[in-house]
Order: sequence, then structure tokens, then C-alpha cells
Amino acid sequence: MQNKKPYLKPFFVLSLLFFGVGMIIFLDQLVKYKIRQIGGFYICNSGISFGLNLHPVLFWSFLSLFILSTLFYLLYITQKGNLSTIQSLSFVLLIGGALSNGLDRAFFGCVIDFITILKPLFPLFNLADLFIFIGSFLLFVLVLLKKDSSSV
Repeated sequence: MQNKKPYLKPFFVLSLLFFGVGMIIFLDQLVKYKIRQIGGFYICNSGISFGLNLHPVLFWSFLSLFILSTLFYLLYITQKGNLSTIQSLSFVLLIGGALSNGLDRAFFGCVIDFITILKPLFPLFNLADLFIFIGSFLLFVLVLLKKDSSSV
């Protein structure tokens, strides 16, 4: 009889990843809902990052490609059993933020931006943007650390 235990870990890891993505989306959407109720201090950003404009077909193509390639990569890594906790967190933040902003575009035609830091220097952004930035930064640091350790 074949042992099914090796498949338990990847399934469990993927379940946790999807739960984490769901929580990121829920938190971001809840905050944006409350911001829209209060009103007055948010903008509806129809552009992409930092107010840049991109044709909707191109935007959805890039977003779909990003999500699909990330999901396939996640499936590949979890099947190999090489996904670290930091990598998992990075992917959860990245995918959750991207999907939450994608939901805004699908339902509202724009992304609700409401956080400002040093207003003249930085544009408005939202929690999903922050999650995407943190997830990307963590992955970038992991890649740099991996290159440093492999060159030793």
C-alpha cells in the first residue's frame, strides 16, 4: 500500500496559503469599505501603480499572467516541499494584495487609495499596495541572501 503522507504536507501548506490570501483580501476590503463609508479622504485611482495609466486589456492581461505564474510556482514549490515560512508569507502578501486590488478594479473600476506618507513626495496608496510591497521586498531579500550563500 502506498503511503499518502507526503501529500499531506503540500495540501496543508497550500490550505494555509489560501487561508492567508483570503484573510489579506478580507482585511483590505473591510478597511476600504469603511473608508468609502466615512468618505472624504480617499481617491479612486483608475491608473496602475503611482497613478500611471494602462489600457484595461493590458492591465488584466498582466494581472492574470502574474497570478497564474505565481500560483503555478507556488504549486511547484509546495510539491517539492521547499517553501520556507518567509517565502510563504511573501507569497500570501503578494497574491492577497494583488487580488484585492484586482477586485476593486473589477467592481469599482478603480482602486481605493487612502494612505499618505510625506504627501508631496509619495502618492496615495492602500493596504493592498503595502502588502504587495512588503511581499516583494521579502522575496527580493530572500533572493539576495540565497545568491550570497551560494557564492560562498
